[in-house]
Amino acid sequence: MSKNIAIIPVRTGSKRLPHKNTLDFFGKPMFMHTVEAALKSGLFDEVHVSTESQLVVDICEAEGLTVKFLRPAILAEDDATLESVCSSVLNKFQDDYEKLFDNFCLLWATAPLRTSVDIVRSYALLQDGCDCVVSVTDYDLSMS
Repeated sequence: MSKNIAIIPVRTGSKRLPHKNTLDFFGKPMFMHTVEAALKSGLFDEVHVSTESQLVVDICEAEGLTVKFLRPAILAEDDATLESVCSSVLNKFQDDYEKLFDNFCLLWATAPLRTSVDIVRSYALLQDGCDCVVSVTDYDLSMS
């Protein structure tokens, strides 16, 4: 059986909509919808919220989720890449917890309508031979 980790980046430094990841969305902080979908999928050995914020850690702990480590501050800046964030998480799990994963799933905190079923179906595509699975949607730029 593959070892899988879900990485959910939850940064609090948004410029356009401050604290967007922790804003209430249908009764809970937006990012918690993603955490719950990841947990409900049953696919992950680890669900890791990658954050620099003690507020986010406190919200997670109130919901029974442990955040094993904080994201380095430099990886919470505007120019940090998701590649560097994911690499940092994977390296930290390997170095500090001796955990290696076969697959990682990057789940956006700002996609609260994604369900555990969506995650399971995406993982099935990966199991069927895809090298990676990326979800996309149309966006009408004239409305921005």
